[in-house]
Amino acid sequence: MELKPVPLRESLVKSVTDQMTRLIMSGSAAPGSRLPTEGALALQLGVSRTVIREALAQLKADGIVHSHRGRGLFVSVDALVPTVLRFRRPDMCAREIVGALLEMREGLEAQSARLAAARRNDEDLADLRQMLESMDRAEAEERDGVEEDFEFHRTVGRVSRNTYINQVIEFLAVSLRRSIAESRAIDTTRTEYLHAVRGEHNRIFEAIAAGDVDAAGEAMRKHTEAGQARLLQQQNQAAKERPIAIVARIPSGARGQVGGFP
Repeated sequence: MELKPVPLRESLVKSVTDQMTRLIMSGSAAPGSRLPTEGALALQLGVSRTVIREALAQLKADGIVHSHRGRGLFVSVDALVPTVLRFRRPDMCAREIVGALLEMREGLEAQSARLAAARRNDEDLADLRQMLESMDRAEAEERDGVEEDFEFHRTVGRVSRNTYINQVIEFLAVSLRRSIAESRAIDTTRTEYLHAVRGEHNRIFEAIAAGDVDAAGEAMRKHTEAGQARLLQQQNQAAKERPIAIVARIPSGARGQVGGFP
């Protein structure tokens, strides 16, 4: 097992974690094999034992390694099977990331709504109704309603009773809140926007309450599509309002004589 010293300019813990993860995933350290001691790893990587301990704690949390009391640290038998979901931040601006998230939400949340319509009970409907009322209160109090909006979608996910849908929604919580906030940041048409979104949420709720699987999925799909359209509208509006730099090209022979001045 060959490891390279970590460059000081990088985050030491992250660098150690990433390097060991790559080695294990490449098969250089086979599942079930024993890893070097903390001291040996620290010496080989040129970092402190504290850094090694933090990196190993992260690897344990990810299920890549595990420890046996008195025996040492071992590569997990199922280390090559991904158990932790991580998204790498793409090389895009914030608005483009939000747009990509809205596209992904369309399929995920439409299925979430379909399952919710098939599996909801009276208590679930009461919870969803409460989420709608909380959005009304946020509007009446002139708050942005981002948290209330997100909680409605989270509740639909919970009512779907699909553990993976729930986990993905929780994993994307911060990004989903951001996408909701971006969609809600339309000050020039705020009244119209709130009315439209309220209607979209109502249609989702009514379809789920009626147990209409197809209608619930379609209502959620239209809601996320409308979110994408609102985001595009906001981007276009911002582009129109952005100042445009105008550069005058002056003929070489006229230089020094602009405006009648030498």
